[in-house]
Amino acid sequence: MPCIRLIRESWKASNNKIKVLKRIGYGYRNMDYFFTLIRFNSLPVDYSSPKIP
Repeated sequence: MPCIRLIRESWKASNNKIKVLKRIGYGYRNMDYFFTLIRFNSLPVDYSSPKIP
C-alpha cells in the first residue's frame, strides 16, 4: 500500500502546482502560453552545479 500512497501524493502535488499556476496566470488570453507554462514548470529541476568541460 505505500506505493499507492506515494503515487497519490505525487498526483496531489502536481495538481496543486497546476492550481497555483492557474491563480498566478489568471486572465491569460492565450491558452497555448498557459499550457506551455504548465509544461515548463513540470520539468524536473537540476540544482547541481554546472559541469565545466
